[in-house]
Amino acid sequence: MKKSVLPLWHFILFSLMIPVGGFAQNFDLGLRYLHFLQNAAMVGHPADPQVDVVNYGPDASPPFLLVFNIFAPDGTPFYGPSYSEGDGLPADTTSPQTMIAEQPWIPELPGEYLLEAILQAEGDQNPQNDTLRTVVFVRPAILTREQATTIVQQQLIATDSLSSNWVGFLYQRTGLDSVLQAGDTVEPWDSTFSKTIEEETYLFWFDKEPEKEWQHAALFAFVDARTGNLQTYEAESWPVINGNEWTQMMQDGNDSPDRFHGKYPASVPRFSYKAQQTSNDSDWAVIFVGKNLHGKVERLARLNDIARLQECLNGVKNGPKVTSNNILVFPGTDTLGVTVDELCAALQELKGKACRKLYFHYIGHGYKGGLVLKGKKNQSVHFSYKKLAKKLLDLGVREVCITIEACFSGSAISPLKKAYKKIKGKKVHLKGTVITSSSRNLKTNRSADGAEFIKALHQCCKDPLADLNKDGKITLVEAVAWARVKNEVVNMDHPQGLLLGDGRKITFLPPAPKQINSGADLAGSLNYEITRVCYSISKGDNGKKKQLICRKFLYVQNPAKGWHNGASAVDVVCKNRKGQTTV
Repeated sequence: MKKSVLPLWHFILFSLMIPVGGFAQNFDLGLRYLHFLQNAAMVGHPADPQVDVVNYGPDASPPFLLVFNIFAPDGTPFYGPSYSEGDGLPADTTSPQTMIAEQPWIPELPGEYLLEAILQAEGDQNPQNDTLRTVVFVRPAILTREQATTIVQQQLIATDSLSSNWVGFLYQRTGLDSVLQAGDTVEPWDSTFSKTIEEETYLFWFDKEPEKEWQHAALFAFVDARTGNLQTYEAESWPVINGNEWTQMMQDGNDSPDRFHGKYPASVPRFSYKAQQTSNDSDWAVIFVGKNLHGKVERLARLNDIARLQECLNGVKNGPKVTSNNILVFPGTDTLGVTVDELCAALQELKGKACRKLYFHYIGHGYKGGLVLKGKKNQSVHFSYKKLAKKLLDLGVREVCITIEACFSGSAISPLKKAYKKIKGKKVHLKGTVITSSSRNLKTNRSADGAEFIKALHQCCKDPLADLNKDGKITLVEAVAWARVKNEVVNMDHPQGLLLGDGRKITFLPPAPKQINSGADLAGSLNYEITRVCYSISKGDNGKKKQLICRKFLYVQNPAKGWHNGASAVDVVCKNRKGQTTV
C-alpha cells in the first residue's frame, strides 16, 4: 500500500501554467473511459491507470491536473494519489486527451479493486463529471512452464502406476510462448472430444503406449495458466490445434525439445530381405506407405514391413514369385508416406505394363472410409476407398489382389465390392481378392518393429501348413486364415476378406480345438489335440451357398516338466470316421 500527499511543486507548476489574462470561465472538462493501459491487471505486472478527458464547453480550458487512486472493496487505499498533468483543451472537442498516471501500479493480490480518477481544474463549469470510478479485476499471474509442469507431475504422473511407460510433451515447451489463448481449439485427430480454450492454458500430451503405432491410448492434460486447475481427456491419437496437427514431437521422438517425461524405445530390430531370381514377370506388385505419424520408430517399422511383403511376393516357395523388378515400393520421401498425387501417378504408370495380376499393398494409417496419406505440407490427408477403387478400375487389370493394413480397414470391403465402370454399356467390377487387417469398427495392432498383421502374413506365407487346400500354393486368404490361428493379436482384430467380382464373401472361422483321448505309458501321459482351421466362401445375401475349406492339425503335448522318456515308442495314427488312416 502506498500513501502520498500532493507535492507543493504541483500547485506551483499548475499556477504558472495559467496565463496572466486568465481563461474564459465557460469550459466543461469531463472524464470518460477509466481503465488500465494494458486493458487488464495481473498480479506482479505493472498496470498503468489512464482516463480520457473531454472539453464539453464552448471555451478552451486551462491546464488541468488528474489524481488517480485505487481502493480495496472495503475502502482501504492500495495506490495513490498518483498524478498526471494535462494541457488545456480547445472548445467543444470530440477528440479526448488520454491521461496516464505517472506511477504504474503493481498488484500483489488478485481480486476486485476500485479505480478512481479525479480531475482538478479551477473554474470548471460542471464538477459533477470530474470524478470517475470503475471496478477492475486483478487476475492471478500466469504460471510459468515449470510451475505448470510440476502440477502435472504431482497430480497426474505421480498418481498413475503406469505413467513410467508414458512419453509426455508440453506444447511449445521451448518456444516463445507455450500458452494457448482464449478461442483456440484443441481436439484429438480421432475427434473423440473438442475443447475451446476459455482462459490461458498449457497443453500437455502423453503417448501412453509408446511401443505401439497409432492409433492407441493417449492422454490430453490442460492446466489453467492462472488457477492451476487440471483437466484430462482420454483419446487415441495426437493433438490438432486450431485445425493444424501437432505431430512434430512424435516425429522427433526422444530428440523433441517438447518432451519432458519418458522415452521411446531406443532400438528396433531390423528385418531385411535380399531379392531372389524368379521368372514371374506377368504380375506386378505395388507397396504404398501411408502418412508417418510416429517419426523414427514408425519409419523403421515400415521398412521392416516392406521387406516382409517383398519376401512374400518374391522369395517364398509357395508364393507368387513376382520378379523383383516388378515389385514397386513407394514409401514417400524419407519414409514419411506417399501423397495422393504420388499414389495416383504410380498407379497410372502401371497402365502400360501389360499387368496380368496386380498385388496392391497398403501399410499405414486409416479411418472409416479410407487411407491416411501425406499432404504437401506434411499434414494428414484422407483418400477414400471409393477413390481408390476408381483408380484401380481405370487400370483395366484382369485381377487385383488387395491387402490393406490399417485401422478400420474393413470399411474398404463395401466400396471395393460396389465399384464399377461401364464398358460398352455393361458394368465391369473389380475382380480378385481384398484382404483387410481388421474389421470396419476395429483398430489394427502394431508394434515398434512392424504391424502384427504383416508379421503374421510373413510367417504364414512361408509355412507349408498354411496351404489349407493342399494345392501347392499359399494364397493371401489361406495366409490370413492360418495367421488367425498362429497370432491371437491378429485374430482379435477380425481380418476381413472378399472375392471381388462374383460377390463371394470370405469368412475366417475361429480355430476349433478338440481334446481327444490321452495316451499313457510308463513315463507318464501325453495330451493330444486336434485343431481344425477353416475359412468359408459364401455367395448370396443369405450365405446359404457355402464352400468350406478346412485342414486339421494334430498337436501332441507333454504336460510333465521333464522330457518324456517312455518305455516304448509312441505311434500316433489319425483315422476318419470310417476307420481309414488320414495321416
